[in-house]
Amino acid sequence: MDWSPFEKNVKASGNSRRERELNKARHYLNKYGENNPSYKKVKINGIDDVLAINTGTQPYYKKFHTLPDHQINAGDYVEWANAIWLVKTADFDDELIIDGALQQCNYVLKWQDEDLNIIERHVVTQGATAYNTGLLDKELLTIGYNQLLVLIPFDDDTKKLGRNKRFFLSNTINDMRPYKITSFDTTTNIYNGHGYISMMLSEDQLQKDDNVELQICNYNEKADDEITEDTRSEINYKSTKIKSGYKKGTTFTANFYNGENLVNNISPRWELKCNFRDELKIVEDGNKITISVDNDELINQHLSLILSDTEGNYTADEILLEVVGLF
Repeated sequence: MDWSPFEKNVKASGNSRRERELNKARHYLNKYGENNPSYKKVKINGIDDVLAINTGTQPYYKKFHTLPDHQINAGDYVEWANAIWLVKTADFDDELIIDGALQQCNYVLKWQDEDLNIIERHVVTQGATAYNTGLLDKELLTIGYNQLLVLIPFDDDTKKLGRNKRFFLSNTINDMRPYKITSFDTTTNIYNGHGYISMMLSEDQLQKDDNVELQICNYNEKADDEITEDTRSEINYKSTKIKSGYKKGTTFTANFYNGENLVNNISPRWELKCNFRDELKIVEDGNKITISVDNDELINQHLSLILSDTEGNYTADEILLEVVGLF
């Protein structure tokens, strides 16, 4: 008897009994898992996904596991239950599923990078000294001496932080407290480039350049060197005629200049002035706009096309257009 067809069918689900059992479990979980009430709709780093979350654990600490073949790493953000959660652990044994633990973030840390861009990260903060009066007597001056442990995802921005970097950590405007990094651990909770940094922060004194309103310590205003007084919009076109009945329409291109230099990646703002706006078909595509019309009664009518930028940094350009016949 030829057993090859039977062996072929058996091996279709895996080459070994273990592999077949894993594939069977994987198929079952993928097919029925999302209907299980334990699986919650979440976003992982902003992307829709699902996780089985044990809601019976502590209020701000949750255990989870994924569906088969779904990826999650320590240091990722999970959006769920109107909150942001930090992935504290994610098991590398992902043969079937990944399980791990979440902790709810309770603060948004703000600072400026070396280019003076404002960076924000959701973080976990917790008291680092169980027995702490919060005050340190130093000669005749009494200063705050609270310490906080802050957990922040490891990424291209946060790995540039270091000792003595200062932040505000407070939910009360009238008592905004600056803290500075006194300990910075970038190894303990990071594996294969994923994880989170543990920072010990000690209470510091307010400095003159601390911006309480923006909640950024040592704030520096970012100079906009790219924008000068000689900035303008310019509409580029081959014709100012809109042919009635011409389905392709007439296309106009938005250009923006700083002096004689063409500036890219500026979002155009188009405006049309006429009393037959509803008769026009308008298609915007990037920095281009195409206008068409199909109504011969509008022949010889005029309209204005105005170009500016969405941020209001460039002077506007305006041209007069005319509706003409197709032939």
